[in-house]
Amino acid sequence: MDSPIVTVGVLLSAFAAVVAALFSLASWSLQRRNCAANEHYKERLRLEERYFKLHLVWQELRIAAVMLQDLPMGGADYVPQLQGLPIEEVTEALATKELLTAEVAVKIRAARDVLVQIEQMAADGRNPEARRLLAFEHKFPELVHQGLSALEEARQAILTHLPT
Repeated sequence: MDSPIVTVGVLLSAFAAVVAALFSLASWSLQRRNCAANEHYKERLRLEERYFKLHLVWQELRIAAVMLQDLPMGGADYVPQLQGLPIEEVTEALATKELLTAEVAVKIRAARDVLVQIEQMAADGRNPEARRLLAFEHKFPELVHQGLSALEEARQAILTHLPT
């Protein structure tokens, strides 16, 4: 017969091994849950970043629309001053491929192209000879109206992809 101290020692060792195995199993389970929670958090951050970038593009398009709406359509000697149209910001958003769907990118690209045309025509409108050749007094307001329509379409396309 074994000594009672040895038997108690063996039983304590076995109990300690079972407890260690249980803690190990609990640690493994917590690690798996933590990993899944981290992946979920990363995905949520990616979505929030995407929505934030979409919202920034929407704001840039809104700024351009307000700038165009505030242009006074004056008489024959009116020279529009267009500085600060967010063409570069919109172009940068178009370069971010994962940000925009093809449909939205096409509408934003069309709005950007009209903004470039408006900016170019406004610059050309400073020269009296170019104004006459371009029929500036008639074409510039039409181009501004076309730009406002394109900006509105692009903004509406972005809104369909933003959460409500």
